[in-house]
Amino acid sequence: MVQYDEAGEVLINNVSIHYEYFGKKNGPVIVFFNGVAMETASWYQFLPPVLQKFDVLLWDFRGQGKSTSDNNPYSIEEFADYLKAILIKLKLDPKNVNLLGVSFGAIVAAEFLRKHSACVNRAVLSGVIISPEKIYQYQAEAGKKILEMGLIDLWIDSLYTTLFSENFLRSIEPFIPKLKEALNQRYKNRISSLMRLLESEDKYVRNIENLYPEFKKVENQVLIIAGEHDRLTPPYVQKKAQKIFHNSQYSECSECGHIIYMEKPKEFFTQVADFFTK
Repeated sequence: MVQYDEAGEVLINNVSIHYEYFGKKNGPVIVFFNGVAMETASWYQFLPPVLQKFDVLLWDFRGQGKSTSDNNPYSIEEFADYLKAILIKLKLDPKNVNLLGVSFGAIVAAEFLRKHSACVNRAVLSGVIISPEKIYQYQAEAGKKILEMGLIDLWIDSLYTTLFSENFLRSIEPFIPKLKEALNQRYKNRISSLMRLLESEDKYVRNIENLYPEFKKVENQVLIIAGEHDRLTPPYVQKKAQKIFHNSQYSECSECGHIIYMEKPKEFFTQVADFFTK
């Protein structure tokens, strides 16, 4: 198992945000942004090849992992501010800092670019949505209603209808019960935190068009990586995001669903590394 070189927290308005840093702070860094039901440890198995070229910063959003989990409202905007506080504490050089956001984390990474673009070099966004898609809103509402009834098992089951491609789902089918149980254990005692995360995402995306003028001012280079068979944020949705960032590129991973880094990790992380080093 990989071992971080430094771990700590930043405390903002009585909210503690946990982070873990891998590396010596003398070269390029990739900041990983969790998906909605992840935590820092979710990334460990993917880090060994990444750490050969980059330092890595992992962190838990409010409501995740070792960060504060409470039942107060969360916001995507404050998540971006939490990361800025971590970067300041670590004294990282902005020209070395690169963002890797997937799914929910891609939305937070996009917001970080909007608010704090001077703190970062480049960004890769995968499974991103920054357009008010009605289908996505209905999915969010259904997910919140399921969790409000305490049916986390049903909510977890619903994830497997959208996250993976058909071929990958078939390949991992024997392991799905174990994967579901691990996720259940992670959130069964803090369903309210999971609901607050989903609410923050829904609220942000519903009002995202108001922020387009500011997104269009972002000068950082951005790469959007979409999965050809992504049912949660289809390619046409991610192409909309690519058009909002004027200094951006679009790439599509064939036969992949929403979670590309799991389905084709070598291809995904090679593309990420190439983009951050070219």
